[in-house]
Amino acid sequence: MNDRLDSGAGATAWAWAEYLLIPAQRRLLHRGEPVDVEDRTIDLLILLLQHQERALDKQEVITAIWGKRPVGDATLRQLVFKARRAVGDDGEHQHTISTLYGRSLQWVATVEAVFMPASTEPDAAGAPGEVAPAEQALVPERPSPQGARPRTRMPWLLAEVLVLLAVCAVAWWQHASVPRQHAVVAKTPAPAAAPAKVATPAVPANGRVTVAVLPFLGMDRKGDSYLADGLTEELITRLGSFRDLRVAARTSSFVFRDKPVDIREAARQLGVANVVEGSVQRSGDRLRIRVSLVGAKDGYQLWSAEYDPAAGDLLKVEDEIAAAVIKQLHPKLDANALAILHGMQRRTATNPAAHDFYLVGLQFLSRRTVPDIQQALLYFRRALQVDSGYAPAWSGVATAYNLLREHNSDKPPDTYYGEALAAAQKAVALDPQLGSAHLALALLHEAHWQWTQAEREYAIALRLDPSNPVAHQWYGAFQWYLQDPPKALAELRLAHDLDPLSPITSTDLARALLFNNQVDAAIAQFQATIKQDPGFALAHLLLAQAYLGKGRETDAVREARAAIALVPAPTPSSYLSVYGIALYFSGDKAGARKQLQILEARSRQHYVSGVSLALLQAQVGSRDEMFASLARAVADHDALMRPAVASHDSPWYGDPRFKALLVKMGLPVKH
Repeated sequence: MNDRLDSGAGATAWAWAEYLLIPAQRRLLHRGEPVDVEDRTIDLLILLLQHQERALDKQEVITAIWGKRPVGDATLRQLVFKARRAVGDDGEHQHTISTLYGRSLQWVATVEAVFMPASTEPDAAGAPGEVAPAEQALVPERPSPQGARPRTRMPWLLAEVLVLLAVCAVAWWQHASVPRQHAVVAKTPAPAAAPAKVATPAVPANGRVTVAVLPFLGMDRKGDSYLADGLTEELITRLGSFRDLRVAARTSSFVFRDKPVDIREAARQLGVANVVEGSVQRSGDRLRIRVSLVGAKDGYQLWSAEYDPAAGDLLKVEDEIAAAVIKQLHPKLDANALAILHGMQRRTATNPAAHDFYLVGLQFLSRRTVPDIQQALLYFRRALQVDSGYAPAWSGVATAYNLLREHNSDKPPDTYYGEALAAAQKAVALDPQLGSAHLALALLHEAHWQWTQAEREYAIALRLDPSNPVAHQWYGAFQWYLQDPPKALAELRLAHDLDPLSPITSTDLARALLFNNQVDAAIAQFQATIKQDPGFALAHLLLAQAYLGKGRETDAVREARAAIALVPAPTPSSYLSVYGIALYFSGDKAGARKQLQILEARSRQHYVSGVSLALLQAQVGSRDEMFASLARAVADHDALMRPAVASHDSPWYGDPRFKALLVKMGLPVKH
């Protein structure tokens, strides 16, 4: 056991959720009660907590815990299993200890370093299992569900447009040689398995060929699952660049990762007519890639092939697989379209190490909490240290800063604007054909009320990446500013068709229905989202607003409270605002005033959205205060002005002072 694990690296104890770890005593407590754990399990927890700012490679973990003793992957996996069980985690819901691409570990739960006074630490000779009062006091009062910070729960803004970035994954290796291919065109049944339990299916889009790429299987325990994930993402990106294809988003396709699933059932739930599946296996210094295209209607293989490239030839294979699939789906595809596909290889080639860091950054970015977004930034920066000309990493930086602007309600909206704009412009300069970079620019222009520039960048992003659900989602929300709810609804329906199993696209579709006065349909969509992911706080919060639209005040209060329970303390201001409104309309005006007082007190200490204040001031304040708050929100470039503009039922909508604010934002005034 390495000596560096015997202390808490400066902390007397670490506290997270309902847990407390006291390294000096090698004790783990849950709700103040000791947890029975083995010594090496404590060693692993201390190691991960000491280095929570980064991921630890498997070999680094083995060396730290076992020293020079030979230890296999199975032994390490067993230790990780015990550690997860000790802290209420598991392999599927990695809320505390995350496995990154099968080869490294990182602590991901939010932790507080606690410095306990010496007088409060229990004496070593005390009775076993006795808990000191100081330890009990250190256990957080508001634990997150399941004993740790959820991967996809965060302090969301009231009606912000959240994104699940389907940034194109890029090339794995640079070396060029001709891979060996063994193609087979067959009509044999695909193997079936038990269906995965996922959400309600989307209806396949009419008029276009639809396809999903299911996560490729990594057949080698030494890390080929990492290669398999990268190959899957690359194929989704390449196929999605063709306008005649509608490709299911990565977010929805990866719901089926590591799950036995019937191909026909997966296709039904993803709303597609065709499915690409495959596997990756390493054999010495070469890879074996098996891939097949399956028709969802009857489950028969339409085409299959095997490739045996050297590791450095993966780029060529990705090109060939994508071209083969497209030719099967579009037999009359012209030469120019195929040339575009092959041109992607030259455009996306990069240093393998930079690509490595980039993919890990994407994994953190997908979780959409402020700490995870900050970790994503760290990995994107590492990618750029290796290859400063790697455009996707610059795009990742821009997107991460965009998300920090929208997801951190305690920061003024322009806090990260300069960094995001510089990174997006750099990405576009390096690769003008990178759709994600134009998408990041579009959101930044929108954030500063630059409507013409934003429209132009959205158009470019949608042309370059027509199957990107985030592009349609953001562009649909952009239409709320332009006061075109029907167009917004059409775009968000398309985003949902492309990403039917994503909670945020489902939530934004429900919100679009609400803004189109389809309140019953909106409630049904919110409820479907919550059934799919009961812990998705934003869906509960917006469902509370929908219930208010139907006069169901008791239900609104319940959902607002449910949303607050699902986000970490301190409760976001926007959540308190909606809760206060629900209390007001339920008859508890004193409770509503209390929420306003909390927000006003906060605003004297740090930034609070003017829209959040205005919503409550409209009910328990004054109209002058309300318009003063809205004017500040306009000056601040507050993202919550989007729903303020979109909702025609808002208390300020018909007032001449609000029309003056629209003019100041450069928006049309509709009478």
